[in-house]
Amino acid sequence: MKRRTSTIDVEIIAVAVGAVAPIAETPAEFETAPKPKIVLEAEPADEPVIAAEGPPFMRIAWLAGLEVAFMPAPFLARGMRGMGGGLATNSRFHAGGAAFVELAWKPIAAIEFYGGGGAHVQYIGGANRPSSIGVASLVNLGACFFATSSFSIGIDTERRGVASETFHTGLQILPEGAVLWTGGLHVLFHIR
Repeated sequence: MKRRTSTIDVEIIAVAVGAVAPIAETPAEFETAPKPKIVLEAEPADEPVIAAEGPPFMRIAWLAGLEVAFMPAPFLARGMRGMGGGLATNSRFHAGGAAFVELAWKPIAAIEFYGGGGAHVQYIGGANRPSSIGVASLVNLGACFFATSSFSIGIDTERRGVASETFHTGLQILPEGAVLWTGGLHVLFHIR
């Protein structure tokens, strides 16, 4: 009689995040660009302040957290990733995580390719402002190498689409419609 086992994966990830916002590229464009107005006694805003029109650039932020996944079958994982929080530059904090489902394929015992999707949900509060919820859709692809049956390392990429008024990543605050494309290295410990 063959005994069926389930796997729980624990992963600690750190990922770089890019978001698009306009900026002047040359000194001449910078000097002719409109200057931001100074407003005294204004309440902190959740929206990023964009001072000038111009070509887009990639803003670097970070997104990190703990992942816990349950694998009822060798090709299926479900769980939470990116569990954690942070404090944004406007003194607002966030805490949350991304519920996900992944499908995997192992062409050989030491290598696994996977892809999946889910939703990243976060609570946003602080700075004497009303609390809100940040939501972003999630799609991911990756590959990992199993050094042992209990330890693997890998790389993956994720795409998040912000569906709420704001979404926090590390120190950055992103508006509705922003697209985050992340990539990172992860280390997994498989508990059997």
